[in-house]
Amino acid sequence: MQHWQLIPIIGFILQKGKCHFCKQKIPLSSTVIELAIGVIFIFNTIIIANTNLIFTSLLVVWLTLISLEDYYTLSVDSITLEYGGLILLIFRFHTVITNLKANFLIIILFTIILISCNLLNKFGTADTILIVFSFLLLGFYNTLVVILLSCILGIISYLIKRDFSASHPFIPYLSLSILIIFYATNIFKIPII
Repeated sequence: MQHWQLIPIIGFILQKGKCHFCKQKIPLSSTVIELAIGVIFIFNTIIIANTNLIFTSLLVVWLTLISLEDYYTLSVDSITLEYGGLILLIFRFHTVITNLKANFLIIILFTIILISCNLLNKFGTADTILIVFSFLLLGFYNTLVVILLSCILGIISYLIKRDFSASHPFIPYLSLSILIIFYATNIFKIPII
């Protein structure tokens, strides 16, 4: 491949939306995702202080990866989910310790409830793990808002699609909600609760 073919969006336009080798149409969703992530990275670079830039960028990439995987396959690779989350927890170690100290019993009890929901097939394992990571990164009350916002986004999506028979991924809604709450509380300093 030529170097210009690898440039996001420009390569898509210059190749007229088709693969260079097989001439099949490249899904527009791929280009939209590239554009969205590019805009988020530019936004992060302009708005966020250098200390949070790496963490925020990793958070966006990790949530995007697991969201896309869940959206297309209705499952998430445990390595991507767990190791990605652990790397983020290491970056925010002080925040994790603070959240654990402040809400240890609540987090343990809620984690038990989440695991119970998982065992009853009300939640997927990846959903449960992502919510626990959210507790550790955002705190208990912000995670409750994440869950509420995720449910609202999911309901809106179901109403728009009107496909109640099929399984739907929940991680994309959780991921978007985590990003909204993270940006609101950490970047824009908006108190949620």
